Amino acid sequence: MSATHLFPERLSLHFHADKWCPCGTAATIRKTSRKIVATVNAGEFEAIETQTFCKPCQQIFGSDELRSLTPQRGKFGFDVIEYIGRSLFVQCRNELEIQAELATRDITISAREIGFLSKRFIVYLALAHQQCQAELRRLPENHIPDCAGFSSVFKERKQAHSRTM
Repeated sequence: MSATHLFPERLSLHFHADKWCPCGTAATIRKTSRKIVATVNAGEFEAIETQTFCKPCQQIFGSDELRSLTPQRGKFGFDVIEYIGRSLFVQCRNELEIQAELATRDITISAREIGFLSKRFIVYLALAHQQCQAELRRLPENHIPDCAGFSSVFKERKQAHSRTM
C-alpha cells in the first residue's frame, strides 16, 4: 500500500537544528523553511526545517537529520540516488522503467532528473572509492570491501557480468 493511500494529505515532518552551539552558547531560531523531499521508504513528504543561529560565533546550524537523508538543497534522498544508480548500472534498466518503479513508491520524477541523479550517483561512488583507496590496495585481488555501503553494488555487478559471460 502506498503512502498516498495511507495519508490523504502530504505528510509533514519537522527537522530541528541543535539548540546549543559548540561554543556553549544557546542558539536562537533563525528561520523555518519548507521543502518537498522524496525518499524510497517514505515517498514524497514536506520537510519543515528549523535553523538556529549562534550570535557570538555568527554560525548557522541546520538539521543534521535532514542532511543525512538528502543532499543540501536537494529534493531526492540519498536512498533514491542509490536506487537509481543500482537500477541503471546493476539491473540495466532505462529511465522510463525507473520512473515507473519510483511512481509506485509515490515518487514523482522526470526521466531527465533520473539522468542527472545517475551522474550524481557516479560522483558519490567515485568519492567513496577514493576514501577507500588505501584499504583497497591492502586487500587481496578477489576481496571486495564494504566502503561506504557500496560493496553490494560491486558484488551485484560482478555477478551480473559473470552471468552474461
